[in-house]
Amino acid sequence: MRDTGLKIDFRALATSLKENVSKLGGFSPQQIREAAMGDSAVRTAILRTLADGPKTGHQVLIALKEESKFGLAPSAGSVYPLLENLVDTDLATASIKKERRVYSITQQGTEYLANGPKLDNSEAESGSAWPLPKWVDLQGVVPRASARLAAVTLDVAKNGTREQQQQAAAIIDEARRQMHNLLSQG
Repeated sequence: MRDTGLKIDFRALATSLKENVSKLGGFSPQQIREAAMGDSAVRTAILRTLADGPKTGHQVLIALKEESKFGLAPSAGSVYPLLENLVDTDLATASIKKERRVYSITQQGTEYLANGPKLDNSEAESGSAWPLPKWVDLQGVVPRASARLAAVTLDVAKNGTREQQQQAAAIIDEARRQMHNLLSQG
């Protein structure tokens, strides 16, 4: 397997999926991307946007969205702490202009971009500021089936009797066990 320089935080991905299924009855593709990409890829994408010139946090969010192949960007809740972390690690600076924090890349940040993780050619050609990992296929059969399951699970949670909800939970738990069994076979 070729190393693309992207580190995937599977624990964060699993936690994100679990939280979204329990809260919303499903998952957001943007939240899956964020969990899968982890902080490292988002930090790099933020630095790339700052390499184009100083920006406010809001402008960074807009730039990330515009650069994204899918028109989605990390949430403000994940970008702002990373911006502050970039300042703390001297990869960026922050100044106040017209009562707004404006972030700029430092020389160390530029060097980090030059020497940091590289994308393989297919990811670079996609034009995305933070490419989707190849293993995440949001249009594939598993995500579509998961979305259908999430929708009907939400219906049962909202409209089902307590007995129907317990039966649904048992069915989902059995499906989860079968999925784990499927993975252990191959």
